[in-house]
Amino acid sequence: MKINSIGLSLGKNNNENVHFKSDKAIYLCSSLASGFKPTREIPTIKDFITLNMNKALWHAAKIVKKGDFPYWNHSTWPKFLDDTKPEQRKMAMRACIDLVTRCDAVV
Repeated sequence: MKINSIGLSLGKNNNENVHFKSDKAIYLCSSLASGFKPTREIPTIKDFITLNMNKALWHAAKIVKKGDFPYWNHSTWPKFLDDTKPEQRKMAMRACIDLVTRCDAVV
């Protein structure tokens, strides 16, 4: 998914270099799948995850536009970790806590 497909562009064109104005690392905290309840607008867990991923991308792009660097592990980790397996979930939670402690702020 391209950033501008969710209505936020990083600059005049998406090929220009982005320069970070600060050394701030921002941890983007958002739900991936927790709290799902089917509705007419969001009938499936897949739709709910897609909506949350789009929200996270939008917030990450805003953080970049401010010149800071976003971290949001839920955008990639579900591709190789299974949250339903206790050992993998435990590993992911430990890694999240470690990452949060390394960041300058949480959003």
